[in-house]
Amino acid sequence: MNILITGGTGSLGLALIGKLSKEGHQLTVISKDEHRQSAMRQSFSGVKLYMLDLGNAGVYRQLLDAVEGQDFCIHAAANKIVGGSEYQPFPYLYTNILGTLYLIQAWKQVHGDCKNLLFISSDKQISALNTYGISKAMGSSLVRAPGYDGSVLRYGNVVGSNGSFLSAWKRQANMGQPIKVKQGQPSGEFPTRFFLTMEGAVELVEAAISLMTKGEGGVFLPPNLPAFSIMDVAEATRLRYQVTGI
Repeated sequence: MNILITGGTGSLGLALIGKLSKEGHQLTVISKDEHRQSAMRQSFSGVKLYMLDLGNAGVYRQLLDAVEGQDFCIHAAANKIVGGSEYQPFPYLYTNILGTLYLIQAWKQVHGDCKNLLFISSDKQISALNTYGISKAMGSSLVRAPGYDGSVLRYGNVVGSNGSFLSAWKRQANMGQPIKVKQGQPSGEFPTRFFLTMEGAVELVEAAISLMTKGEGGVFLPPNLPAFSIMDVAEATRLRYQVTGI
């Protein structure tokens, strides 16, 4: 099977490529990180690479070339730092919303619909309170729009993925700083996070694709992700922590 992966040099993309390449699929990757693409060439010589910024309308011709001949698309490209989205919202507009729009338009132009396109979304899109969540909700709506009819996979935090709060805590601890535990304002409650492993995330993507091949597209939700208060996680690490406002 020919599979296009956007954001293929990110945490999920790399895990998918490692699994799907072993299964014999022909993979094409779109990303905008030249350094990660260079490293990928060393590890996965059979992967076709496009260095494209999906939010740039000027690369649409190349985008059409990338989707040509593909059987499935896993759309994982996204800016996803929740706090950063508030201070610099424009990259989230360009990548998460316009990038999704240009991709589904290109896919529909080549394939007629987006029934074989899977959008990787987030639990933060529900009743979104931040720019990142809003951008994911808008991307999901675009993919599910009548005439496009793509599918959405929505789950929580992948343990160890780039940009997760655990990654931030690790950096803070390595610098000898207390880890920062965010507290909701004005409620004083600590956020809850849904967790899954990277292996579990890859399995969910493959399960969604399997259902889509049978014509069972839609919005896919994992049935039983474990959830934890981040304060409970902070205390379990036994590291020094500092409570700060969101």
